Amino acid sequence: MAEEILLGVETSRKIENILNGFLRASGARCVFLVSRSGQLISELGFTRDLKVLSIVALLSGIFSATEKIARLIKEELSELLLEGKEWNVYFLSSVHSPHSIPSSQNNFPLVVPLI
Repeated sequence: MAEEILLGVETSRKIENILNGFLRASGARCVFLVSRSGQLISELGFTRDLKVLSIVALLSGIFSATEKIARLIKEELSELLLEGKEWNVYFLSSVHSPHSIPSSQNNFPLVVPLI
């Protein structure tokens, strides 16, 4: 079983500041910071109507499975995109580097950085 990540108050504030900047810069509707084991570390933005814990667990599984497939075919995976009618889901391996998150009037980006 994966270790649980516990953060202090100061670390939590720093993470929230980074994610706030990322949320504004990317134009995403919401952002989740998730460990590779599926633990939700932080969430920001519009999440009121979402079943966040279920979504995060499933998205973590999708990323993990895709990452394992990439290893099997000797490919490096740093980003993953799922496009839908209303939501686009972007998996990023880093929130520190600037990313251009494409969005349209009909699609709302959901960004899931994995650490």
